[in-house]
This record gives sequence, C-alpha cells and structure tokens, in this order.
Amino acid sequence: HHVPRRTLYDYGLICVLQGAIWFRYGGEEVCVKEGEIHLMPPMITHREIIKQGDRCKYYVVHFDMIYDPALSPTKGDFPT
Repeated sequence: HHVPRRTLYDYGLICVLQGAIWFRYGGEEVCVKEGEIHLMPPMITHREIIKQGDRCKYYVVHFDMIYDPALSPTKGDFPT
C-alpha cells in the first residue's frame, strides 16, 4: 500500500500503534515503527508506504504553527 507523492502545507505528527510505515522524502527513507512517533516538516514532498504483506495502524495529527484566520477559506470556498 502506498499514498502517492504529495506535499502538505502543515506539520504532520505520525504515531504508529501497530506495524511500521515508511516515508520517502529528501532522498531518504524513514521507518516509523510501533510505539514510535515522527514529526514530518511542512512543505516536504513525500510518499507513504506500507510494505506488501505488512499491516499498520497509525494516527496522523496535522497542525500549523503559523495559522492565520484571515487567510483561511470561508465556508463558501469548499465544494458541496
């Protein structure tokens, strides 16, 4: 299983509950294993990979340390 390459604008805090997940970015691979956490910096193009035959349960918390409500989309900006 993999998530296609993407770039997130915010930080991602990954907490693995079971198994392992790999992140590929900056020319390197990072493995986050059960019981570990990883802080993904913002504006990094990355790919998430769970190796074939493996299972992984994890949470990702996204947060933005420089949130500006004035730049936030209004309710009408989202598709229905």
